[in-house]
Amino acid sequence: MPDLFSMTVNLSGREKNQTLQTLRQISSNIKLDIETATRITAKQGLTVVAREIQSELGKGITQKNIKTKLSQRKIHNGNRMIVIAKSGRYPMKMFKPRQNATGVSYKMRQTQQVRGGFMGPTPKRKAAKLRGHVWKRINSGPQRFPITPLYVASPWGVMNPDTSRLPLLQFAAAEISIIFEKQIQRRLNYRLHLLSR
Repeated sequence: MPDLFSMTVNLSGREKNQTLQTLRQISSNIKLDIETATRITAKQGLTVVAREIQSELGKGITQKNIKTKLSQRKIHNGNRMIVIAKSGRYPMKMFKPRQNATGVSYKMRQTQQVRGGFMGPTPKRKAAKLRGHVWKRINSGPQRFPITPLYVASPWGVMNPDTSRLPLLQFAAAEISIIFEKQIQRRLNYRLHLLSR
């Protein structure tokens, strides 16, 4: 699996030809206009991707926290790439865990249950030495293994095509495309306004 997952912000062939043809008629700064629109789109795209990731992980993880795992890079022809770096998974304690009679429940997109998980000796008592983590003993046969803290997911794992729900990627790409079109239209309107003065 790759260490980075990326989304490229650029124009399709037909959109590019139409945009270039229009801009040639009204602007001497075609390249600058497209690069500026692409840069702003990529910046706003970080928020779009962070919001989509948060929708999957739940409100326990803030967009600000998610954005620390995101960046944008300039690539060829003035295009930009939104990059999600591979990172460790978030601990389950960030997902509002609650110990109950059968284990621990936590909330991502939906409430889920970990049978055999625990945070303390009883449902209403947390053990200070466990530091708020959710723990579970992974048993394999007669051998008794030590307890281990549980982790849930990471932004990279949520958006990675091999592990994620595809609609999440499609929603983000569609919204970024709309932002790009608005940025281009805004610059076209500005150039037209200058010509009409």
